[in-house]
Amino acid sequence: MSPHDFIANTNTKRIVWIFGYGSLVWKPDFEYTARKIGYLKGYVRRFWQGNVTHRGVPGRPARVATLIKDDSGSTWGVSFKLEGEEQIVDAFSRLNTRECILGGYDILNLPIFTTDGTTHQALVFIATPECELYMGPSSVESMARDIVSSHGKCGSNTEYLFRLVDFMRECLPGVVDDHLFDLDSATKKLLKCNICSVPNSIMSSSSSMSRKEDTTSSEKVNKQYYHEGFQPELATVLA
Repeated sequence: MSPHDFIANTNTKRIVWIFGYGSLVWKPDFEYTARKIGYLKGYVRRFWQGNVTHRGVPGRPARVATLIKDDSGSTWGVSFKLEGEEQIVDAFSRLNTRECILGGYDILNLPIFTTDGTTHQALVFIATPECELYMGPSSVESMARDIVSSHGKCGSNTEYLFRLVDFMRECLPGVVDDHLFDLDSATKKLLKCNICSVPNSIMSSSSSMSRKEDTTSSEKVNKQYYHEGFQPELATVLA
């Protein structure tokens, strides 16, 4: 089911919820009435979907999140409340391009369990093995190498990963996502191991950028470093 199909078969004056578990948690890119942190049951988040527009390019696809069926698993994210025809139509128009046409995702309607104790149905974008961009499982080290060396029109693949990790650790500090956190560690280790391979001019540029941060928090400096410091150039280093 595409967003356009959904709009054609529903009353757009009602309330619709959209659940995000990837870049939507930190960059929804559409107007909404409310947002709630929650989780869905029966699926786990995996970086098994390829992307050749937002975070990668043809020939060097990025790895982004999708959901894999697992009866004992769960996935945390953010649910966005769309209310009224204007919000629903605008959001679905954007999401049809971002998630379906360019991303290769389909839509499911699943129950979301929120941190405030409420439950609601939400539309969830999911990629399946039938999708032509589906990359499937690989070792953590191999996936980290794909992520470090990928960059698209929306930025680096590392930014996609690290912002999602930031969301989990800042908003859900008690929740453990082994796949996500293992990938985070492997990617940061790979970046650190390759600092010596990056030209001095790149390191100087990154250092200057970090100094511009108005903060005394080393954690925030590290985020700036990982999000924007070396990723595009490492595509050449690791090729």
